[in-house]
Amino acid sequence: MLKTVHGRRLSGNSPRILREILGRIRKARRCVVSSHVRCDGDAVGAGLALVHLLRKMGKQAHMVTDGGPPAELMFLPGAGGIGRGPRDCRPPYDLLFTVDCGNLDRLERVLQGLPPDVQVINIDHHVTNTLYGNVNWIDPEASAVGEMVYRLVRAARIPLSREIAMPIYTAIVEDTGRFSFSNTHVSTHRVAADLLGHGVDPDLVHRHLYGSRTLPELKLHAAVIRSLRRSPDGRVAWIRMTDAMFRSAGYVPTDTQEFVQVAKNLKGVAVAILFRPLSRDGEVKVSLRTDGSFDAAKFCTRHGGGGHVRAAGVTLRGSLASVERRVVGEVRARMKRDHAS
Repeated sequence: MLKTVHGRRLSGNSPRILREILGRIRKARRCVVSSHVRCDGDAVGAGLALVHLLRKMGKQAHMVTDGGPPAELMFLPGAGGIGRGPRDCRPPYDLLFTVDCGNLDRLERVLQGLPPDVQVINIDHHVTNTLYGNVNWIDPEASAVGEMVYRLVRAARIPLSREIAMPIYTAIVEDTGRFSFSNTHVSTHRVAADLLGHGVDPDLVHRHLYGSRTLPELKLHAAVIRSLRRSPDGRVAWIRMTDAMFRSAGYVPTDTQEFVQVAKNLKGVAVAILFRPLSRDGEVKVSLRTDGSFDAAKFCTRHGGGGHVRAAGVTLRGSLASVERRVVGEVRARMKRDHAS
């Protein structure tokens, strides 16, 4: 079993960081790329772009995640080749790249297929990353890990191709909420403009990510909206997603980011919370989205989770009702204390 290393942290956008990683790539022969379970557009997009880069640099490379990519991302070049579990790992490897993965344990079953002594290059933009790699490139200012991979491609002087540009563009579009979140910077638009000049079809990306909903998906959206609750002052809103709702709608999502936005989009809401009971008995996944006035990462880290100031998550033990009461109560209490101070 692969063990946590806690190596050097390399932060920001320094050329030294890129030289360090590219130097390790040049010495390697076989590489594997992975990301967190239930991977989203940034995880898949950054990972696929990195695989294409490694291959263009003459390396053997492939991507494996627990469960593989969600259906809406199968249009990306190379998505069909992503492994879905430990049986798809093909060691020995010289390097393991993890992308968009704040904690090594979030690789879940993939860890079983990895050699314990593989060198780990951890590329992430979560401020709560646990620095588990031999090299940890952490840039909380990056709009998406896909944008970080873009910098690596440019530093390697590998020409941008459609098979690299499409996954990176998709990663950025999804992690910035279609360029609407606060992590969208001037540099983000510059990167996107460059990608558009190298074969990206924005209409295709939009249709697959947002414009091809099925009737079961829309039924689930309706059920989520019906579950919406908010605090008396309107500052906190929360929703539920349960197995009963999935069965009734006939659809189980791989990513819940768009659903928590249902609560976040309600006028006056500062903190939106999504509660989703997991298949494991007595565990509830809690996802927070905020307007920045409440630190979601700090709250979730305190309970063993992590993420960003405006978007974070944690898994808590307890029944759905008890976890809901506990989290909503604690969030409201902390908001009152912050306001009073």
